[in-house]
Amino acid sequence: MSAKDKGESELLKNDPQARFLLDSRLPWMVRYIPNPNSSSSSSNSGLRVMQQVLHRPLDNSAPGSNVLVVSSYDAASGELLMRAKQRCTYSRAPVKVVAAEMTPSKRELIIFCSLAPQQDDPGASYTFTVSVINLAAMKALVPKIDTPDPSNGTSPPAYALSNTLTSLGTEYLFMNLGCAVVGVYSLATGQLVREIATGVLGSKPGSGGGSSNPAGSYFACLALPRVSEKQGVFSNAGRTLLAASAAGGQKVYVLEMDVEGAAQKVLEQRELQQQQQQQGLQSRLNQQQQQQVQQGLQSRPNHQQ
Repeated sequence: MSAKDKGESELLKNDPQARFLLDSRLPWMVRYIPNPNSSSSSSNSGLRVMQQVLHRPLDNSAPGSNVLVVSSYDAASGELLMRAKQRCTYSRAPVKVVAAEMTPSKRELIIFCSLAPQQDDPGASYTFTVSVINLAAMKALVPKIDTPDPSNGTSPPAYALSNTLTSLGTEYLFMNLGCAVVGVYSLATGQLVREIATGVLGSKPGSGGGSSNPAGSYFACLALPRVSEKQGVFSNAGRTLLAASAAGGQKVYVLEMDVEGAAQKVLEQRELQQQQQQQGLQSRLNQQQQQQVQQGLQSRPNHQQ
C-alpha cells in the first residue's frame, strides 16, 4: 500500500463516503444503467436503475491523474451505493463521425463521433464525443461533450437541439443517458445542466414502452417541438415539448417541461455544490495545518530550566 493510499485510509475514518476523492476532480460523464443487484423478478415494480457519475482529475499532468472516481447512486432515491477509484490509461483511439448538424442559431456546427471501447478493456463501453465548432472562430470554444452510447454502437445518436433560451442566452443539446433518461447539455459551457427521467421505458415487459432488456432501454429518436400561438420574432415563446421514440417500440412519448427554469435551477445548485466542495477542501487543509503545528510544538525541545 502506497503512502497516498494509507493517507486515504485515514481520511475514510472521518469521511466514510470518500467525498475527499472529489476535491481535485470534476464530473466528466453521467450514465444510467440497470442496477446489477436488482432482481429480474421485480418487473412489476419497475426497472431498478443506477446512476453512475465518472469524475476525472482537474490536472492530467498531476501525479495520480490516471485515476478516475466512479460514484454510483440509486437513481430513484439518490442514495450513494458505492464510490471507487478506477485506474485508466490515456491513448489515441480512432473515432467515426456518425452525425453533424447546425445549431438553430447557425453559429455552431455540432459534430457527433462514435468511440468504440478498447478490446483489452472489458469494463469500457461505447461513447459519443460531441464537438461544438464555432463557425466564426472555426474552432471549438467549449470542451468536448462526452456521453454514453446506450445502444452499444448499434444506433446513431438520438439527440435534439433547442433554440436559444431567452433568460440564459444559450442553446442546449438533449441526448440519451440510458434507461430512458435524457441529459441536457449547455452549448455555451459543455456542461450537463439537467437530467430528465422520463420513466417511460422498462416499466413492464411487453407494455409497449420499449424492450425490457436493459440493452434496449434507450431512445432511438428525440425532438423538441415548441407550441405557441405567436410566430415570427416571438417564435421562442410558448411551451417546449420533448418527443421521444423508444428503440424497438411503436410509440412516441410527448412530455412538457420548463427548460429555462430547470436549467437555471441546476446551474445555481451546481455553483452551490462547487462552493461547498471548496469550503470542504479549505477546512481539511486548515485541519492538516493545525495538526502540523501541533506536531511541531510537541517535537520542539523544552529549554526551560
